[in-house]
Amino acid sequence: MNHPLQVRLAQFLLQERPSNLLSQSPLRLSQLHSLLITTGLQSQYPSTLLSLLKLYLSHPSTLSHATSLFHRIQEPSKWNLMIRHASATSPLRALFLFQEMRADVGSANGSPPFHTDPFIYASLIKACNKAQAFLEGKSIHCHVIRLGLDYNVNVLNSLVSFYVGSVNLMNYAAVLFGSILEKSVVSVNCMISGYVNRGNLDVGLSLFVKMLSGCFGSNVKPNYVTFVILISGCVESGGCRTGNALHCCCFKIGLDANTEICNALIDLYAKFGCVLDAVSVFKDMPTKDLISWNAMIWGYVNSGNCKRAFALFRKMRNEDVGVDRVSFSCLLSACVACKDLCLGRMIHAHVKSIGLESDVSVGTALINMYAKCGNVELARKLFDELSKENVEFWNSMIHAYVENGLAREALKLLDQMKSRDLEPDEVTILGLIMACVIQGNYIRVFLSILFWRIMNSSNEV
Repeated sequence: MNHPLQVRLAQFLLQERPSNLLSQSPLRLSQLHSLLITTGLQSQYPSTLLSLLKLYLSHPSTLSHATSLFHRIQEPSKWNLMIRHASATSPLRALFLFQEMRADVGSANGSPPFHTDPFIYASLIKACNKAQAFLEGKSIHCHVIRLGLDYNVNVLNSLVSFYVGSVNLMNYAAVLFGSILEKSVVSVNCMISGYVNRGNLDVGLSLFVKMLSGCFGSNVKPNYVTFVILISGCVESGGCRTGNALHCCCFKIGLDANTEICNALIDLYAKFGCVLDAVSVFKDMPTKDLISWNAMIWGYVNSGNCKRAFALFRKMRNEDVGVDRVSFSCLLSACVACKDLCLGRMIHAHVKSIGLESDVSVGTALINMYAKCGNVELARKLFDELSKENVEFWNSMIHAYVENGLAREALKLLDQMKSRDLEPDEVTILGLIMACVIQGNYIRVFLSILFWRIMNSSNEV
């Protein structure tokens, strides 16, 4: 029999709002959960149990508690919590939960129609998008139509995002987007992103102009995400003038100080050699992050101003800004540009000391640096120390030999690669062709091209 003091304590604790309970540590919540069980009060506080479930899901260390509690809760909204969590962390798990939910609904007599909760389907569609499960996504779309949820804004936004992310299904996204009665900046940005990623910057810009003119409603205005998408599209499509016009729009709207927008602008100006414009944006930024510093360093490297690139890196370190693989890849590109092997070796030593040498992007950049600086021996020494299971390292070393006229060594390396059952990619085949050309072995060149075409056709199938 329960002690009256325990019951009163549990009732006192359960007077807390669910939001306050969510701020507690996993240990405290486990203790409260135990108290609920021992006092027999857990069935009287379903909202608190849902709060407990939400908290358990928010901590990786208590996921097993969440699963156990999930099966004890009778509230329909438990499915929404579990599927939403799974769609963010394990998309395939969300799809399995959906099947479990359908079976549970089918076996429960007189149960409420919680399977028509639109938030569940919005989360499931997001899960399909992340897992690239296009057939499952279309199947869930059919469920949505059958249940009459195809006019729900959250579901429609998720469907638009799903079809935007699918190959050759942009037309479906456009039709669904047109059916949304109350469009939001999220749905418009999603469509702009879809068009820009497919190389249709002009269509994306036309949607942007419609946003500015209020065609989607007075509350639907461009935000920082809109500008980042469009400016990044200008980088890919070669529209520096368009990017500059977008920069002016940022000033007018008051988004010119946004860090993400500034990073995109630095990248834009750096790519097209407008270093002074990039520097101006960089200096005026109220808040700089690692991406900002890396973009500006790359801008200097891309314009051939290696001294300023290294000076900015030193300033970056003096201000205690952390460095990453992109930072070192940019610096190694600068070493290549100025043919400074000594500086490259110093960077290599620093990279090794912080354990980034085995990173794919850094390791390949180091091999490339040694090769282009004319020291193939150091490139090979580094290659021998790296993992032999990564095709990128093999490709870098093969091209290092080819660039230095050592075709025989490149072909030997290719044979070693095949003996390890590593599948060559397009970069490998290109290195093989170049090595054969150097040797004058044009028959092998023909066979390499033939193999490359066969490989491409099989990938398409």
